[in-house]
Amino acid sequence: KEGTTAHPTISLLPLHFLYITLSSFPFLSSLFSQKFLQSLPNSVIPTQGKNERDPS
Repeated sequence: KEGTTAHPTISLLPLHFLYITLSSFPFLSSLFSQKFLQSLPNSVIPTQGKNERDPS
């Protein structure tokens, strides 16, 4: 039963792979960010409205 305790990090591999994928593809990460931000209420991210009113 040493094998089960010897590979606790294997469960983290998918997360690590996902992190590397997002880091390697800025387009995917930015697309995911847009979808994620769009799913949030506008009150949570007031920066968008600020940018529209004040470009600087």
